Amino acid sequence: MNILVVGNGFDLEHGLPTKYVDFLEFVKNFRIMHNQTMGILDELDGIKDEYLRHIFWEKESENRVKALYRLLNRNVWINHLEEAYKENLAEKENWVDFENEISEVIRSMDRLAKYYEGRATGESENQSLKEYYQRRLKYIDHFFSIESIKKRIPDLLRDLDRLTEALEIYIWDDIGNREIQYYNPDIEKMNVDKILSFNYSDTYRRLYAFDREDIDYSYIHGKAVDHISSLRIEKDTQEEWDLWMRETADRNNMVLGIDEYLTGDRKNKETDFIGFKKYYQRIYKKNGNEYKKWLDQIDTNIALGKEEENKLYIFGHSLNETDGDVLRELITHPQIETIIYYKDKKQLGQQIANLVKVLGSDQMVEMVYGNHPAITFQEQSKREFIEGSPFEIASDVRRLRVIYRLGDDKAQELLRKIEKKIKEKELDYFHSQEGVIALFDALQNNGLKEYGKELWDMVGNINSHNRDNFIEKQNGEKSIDEQLAGYRKIIDDRAELDEDAYRSAIDHIFDMFREYSDIESLWDVLIGISSRVGDQAAESVLREKMKMPRNALDIIRCKHLLSEIGVNEESV
Repeated sequence: MNILVVGNGFDLEHGLPTKYVDFLEFVKNFRIMHNQTMGILDELDGIKDEYLRHIFWEKESENRVKALYRLLNRNVWINHLEEAYKENLAEKENWVDFENEISEVIRSMDRLAKYYEGRATGESENQSLKEYYQRRLKYIDHFFSIESIKKRIPDLLRDLDRLTEALEIYIWDDIGNREIQYYNPDIEKMNVDKILSFNYSDTYRRLYAFDREDIDYSYIHGKAVDHISSLRIEKDTQEEWDLWMRETADRNNMVLGIDEYLTGDRKNKETDFIGFKKYYQRIYKKNGNEYKKWLDQIDTNIALGKEEENKLYIFGHSLNETDGDVLRELITHPQIETIIYYKDKKQLGQQIANLVKVLGSDQMVEMVYGNHPAITFQEQSKREFIEGSPFEIASDVRRLRVIYRLGDDKAQELLRKIEKKIKEKELDYFHSQEGVIALFDALQNNGLKEYGKELWDMVGNINSHNRDNFIEKQNGEKSIDEQLAGYRKIIDDRAELDEDAYRSAIDHIFDMFREYSDIESLWDVLIGISSRVGDQAAESVLREKMKMPRNALDIIRCKHLLSEIGVNEESV
């Protein structure tokens, strides 16, 4: 079983603005636009947010605007978070942690309540404590009694629901409909069975697994879904909006709250603020425990004697101890090997420090070291643009195979794109013979046969196009030593080559024999490059070249290279 755990760094890696400060920027722009559109639509020209421009311009989105306004207007949490963000910016810190800010408020209110109950001791200390916690609540309220605190709790819970629903609209309706520009090669290569997400978004399914129904998902903090496209408010009364908000709050399963801060019996007895706590919200909203069934399945398979590797991949997660209960249960399972990806040395240091807090230093050291370490840290590959990459056509082909699952707009958009690529013969898009053939098959299976001849004609052009491109990239202004260094990097990085790239590399390196004196180095690179395409593919390409050689030396070198990669010389 292969389990992939993703945190918010996963969405950020794919170029999606899912930080809390991104949402606050969205809120700020919404308020600016709402004020401007009180009769002055022309002033929208200065707003760059495409989603906001759309919902303010389109008549059918009128209720969307009204819903966001009612969710955000006079929302005590939104106001507090905006002020906290301004304070951070004044200190040149461009971030704000929603959960930490909410926790600070709730703990201060709880401490004030205990002050008013007379649980604190010492008159001077009492007064200083009171003033301290009142200052921390300056954007919430000024409380004078325990009754005023308890009376405020339902309002704060209501506004937290409103904040959560506004965040859901942002994630589902805005982020969920943005074009994703990047993919990560590490994620593409993973063959995962299960996804455990600490995000509200559905990015993995959208980009990597929309055509797979065999993957199980667990959304620890809930998942943003559509509560807005079917919104119908006829009379625009407060009663209608209150009813919609109550129904939406019941359907919304997103967890936005704080960790337990009480200890011992207090956490079981003192429940005034339990509605703000994440463990309560998880139980109340019935989400986030599917991963336990996965671990039970691993145990069952072991008991039945099934031999299988169980790997846990963690990507884009800081390993913060606020998620420690879930992470600990997964990482310490005796039959799971964990691979933790990090972006840079700074993140690696943070992850190690956080994991020590989750596991303890002794267990951490035990699991990282040894002949068979249970935890490995691995630097993640750099993200790549989807456009113009092999991933682009592979993704489009997968979408075409299940085009019946797409809505009309997205289906038509995909067909228009493919038609344009074929008509304009954009060879960079098709990338390889395999890409052309896969697209041909997908079109044929959907009954779209009109582009068959054009695609087959393209197969003959793609090899020479790719060969020229590959050699140009490797060659450029570089010396032969630099060009060979490029090939050695491919070998050292264990990068995979397709047949077209291998075919081009062979021609290129064979040409180097004319002017390069270190022949042994050339053969080392040729053998190494052959290992990156696979023995069968290498043999196929080399035999093909022997049948249509450029000269007699091509035959001799291909024959020798076949013997070097283990092909029986008598069969050559």
